[in-house]
Amino acid sequence: MTTAPIVLVPGFWLGAWAWDDVVAALRSDGHDVTAITLPGLESPDTDRSAITLSDHIEAICQTVTAKGAPVVLAVHSGAGVPGYAASDRIPDQLAAMVYVDSGPAAHALDAAFDATELPLPSWPELEAGGSSLQGLSGEQLAAFRERAVPEPGAALRETPRLADERRVDVPSIVVCASMSSNQVKAAVEANHPWVGELAELRDVSYVDLPTGHWPMWSRAQELAVILGDAARRSARHLGGVHAFREVPDLLQDREPVLDCQDLSDLAVLEVPCAI
Repeated sequence: MTTAPIVLVPGFWLGAWAWDDVVAALRSDGHDVTAITLPGLESPDTDRSAITLSDHIEAICQTVTAKGAPVVLAVHSGAGVPGYAASDRIPDQLAAMVYVDSGPAAHALDAAFDATELPLPSWPELEAGGSSLQGLSGEQLAAFRERAVPEPGAALRETPRLADERRVDVPSIVVCASMSSNQVKAAVEANHPWVGELAELRDVSYVDLPTGHWPMWSRAQELAVILGDAARRSARHLGGVHAFREVPDLLQDREPVLDCQDLSDLAVLEVPCAI
């Protein structure tokens, strides 16, 4: 094995299509990559009334297990909650976790949410909630608005059940996009609920990819580099050849990635929430 399989899970309102540019880049580089659409996010016409967080966790676990080898599981934004819960369910099936502008949250996405579904808010509402649109073109925003699917309400209310401490040993990478790694680390120290669990993990690396909250669109090629290198390093680690500790250096010689953009001046605790 020279590279671990990669499974990609999008955040709120998105399906597998959100990863199309990243998937294309990874496949052109020879990677086995699968992007999934979580239950209830298939179509605006889908019945979401009974879809729960447990359904999302199960969908992730089934996709990972079907690969038949330890997987690099990349989760974006709100998918950090079911993704982290999956690492509790099937830690032995994970070569690494990658949190893309996300974190291993261990609580309900929104326990007080009482509607059947949550539609995509307006752009000003998103940005007011801490989800930066930096780097997105008008065309990308239009496609987002056109293809967005409401998030199942019951999936927001459910609290994940965590029981297997082996999840804290899964090597984890945090791709810091709308916040810098220093800001995320400060939020971890402040025990912010969206990233506080990072303090419990035993093997965490941080990679800065300055942009907005949707780097799979604004910096797709660079994000593919991060994921592809993580998959190669994971495979070597599983083979006993390489210690999975050098991820922060993987962009050192990647000129496009080092072409940094300005970060929004976000307050430390304005961690991108469940979107």
